[in-house]
Amino acid sequence: MMGVRPWAMPQRAAAVSVAANSALILLKLVVGLATRSVSVVSEALHSLVDLAAAVIALYAVRKSAEPADDAHPYGHGKFESMSGAAEGLLVFLAAAAILFQAGRALLLRHYLSTAVGGLIAMGLSVAVNLVLSIYLYRVARASESLAIEADGLHHLTDLYSCIGVFVGLAVIEIAGFKWLDPLLAIMVAGVITIAAYRLTGRSVSELLDTSLPEDERDRLTQILEAHSELGISFHRVRARRSGPLRHIDLHLETPPDMTVQRAHEICDHLEQDIVAALPRARVLIHTEPLGNKTD
Repeated sequence: MMGVRPWAMPQRAAAVSVAANSALILLKLVVGLATRSVSVVSEALHSLVDLAAAVIALYAVRKSAEPADDAHPYGHGKFESMSGAAEGLLVFLAAAAILFQAGRALLLRHYLSTAVGGLIAMGLSVAVNLVLSIYLYRVARASESLAIEADGLHHLTDLYSCIGVFVGLAVIEIAGFKWLDPLLAIMVAGVITIAAYRLTGRSVSELLDTSLPEDERDRLTQILEAHSELGISFHRVRARRSGPLRHIDLHLETPPDMTVQRAHEICDHLEQDIVAALPRARVLIHTEPLGNKTD
């Protein structure tokens, strides 16, 4: 039987992320506009995208928690994959907006007035994003939630870009290179674009029902090979992910003299072993006479 997923945990994590992002947006936006710092404003935009991503993640984990129904017999796990793709697209849009503002500042030479406020804002942002990204990744690993993992990735990339901006602002404050501010914004755009590319690729892969990762397929193969000693064989083995769930179906060939009861016992044992090796797996086994591979 499939383990019970701790649905409350990812929902609580998404709610915490929404609250933290709201506070960071307000802080960065006020400081960025007050000091005319393009890099700090770009970080505010980055946090705004993180907030939108957190809201999407909160909706996705709640929706994916709904049980299967007539319209969605395989459950609602794909909502998490869709949320990951949507979050990736949001980050791409944010990167484009940041590049536009940074390029405009360079061309018009609209540089920041002071770096002190930005240093304070970025220092606080580094601390918040560090704690939040660690927390979200722990929840994602425990619940196998792609939506929460995507949200954690947003905060991790925000952490790296905040560190970069903090260091850059420190250089500006010490050396007076105010033209460095829009260049820092361009760096932020580059960092989040790479993260968006990876996230979108993984989400689209799940939406297209790509097979399980190689290490998980190897575990499944080892289990099937171990059961082959019972005089049975397998074919049409298929496996995919849908949000936190793994859907596995296969055909099991039994000897002609094997009773239905014995075949049923083997199927139960096989399913138990698969779920033990691949948590949250849903297994469907079709039995048929040995040598019948035409179905």
